[in-house]
Amino acid sequence: MRQISFQRGFQAKPAGSCLVSFGRTRVLCSACIARAAEVTIAVDCDVIDADGGTRTAAITGAWIAVYDALAELATKQKQKAGAAHYLLGQIAAISVGIVKGQVEVDLDYAKDSTAEVDMNLVMRCPLGGGTGDFVEVQGTGEHGVFPRAKLDELLVAGTGAINELFTLQRSALGI
Repeated sequence: MRQISFQRGFQAKPAGSCLVSFGRTRVLCSACIARAAEVTIAVDCDVIDADGGTRTAAITGAWIAVYDALAELATKQKQKAGAAHYLLGQIAAISVGIVKGQVEVDLDYAKDSTAEVDMNLVMRCPLGGGTGDFVEVQGTGEHGVFPRAKLDELLVAGTGAINELFTLQRSALGI
């Protein structure tokens, strides 16, 4: 996996913001809260630099921005549980693929553009950690078909990488 970083509070105005980097891919994620009769959260992700995995970086960074926005809302509403009061768990995503016959995780553009198989995985896990569940599995045999055994390898490698992302998210948030 490429070097991953999260810079929280990157923007002053949104309730939550995060500049997420997956290698040379950088995405600015923001979460704004609008309050009327109900609470609405608007999430925006803008790709600053693209080197593969922009969608998965956006999903992973957006969760941090949403967490920070909900933490601010919880403070205003005097919710002792903080952002956890509103969340069902963590969300993170990663790209996986088969490049030159080998399973690869977190594909940069060079690998993504030559991959025989390209797949994005999105998972959710409880806030305190634990076993994750799939939210989305999207994949394509870019250059033909691939066997079930390779799909299983992709899912195992992607799940391991997403578990690392969950840990990095919690570390960035101090939870």
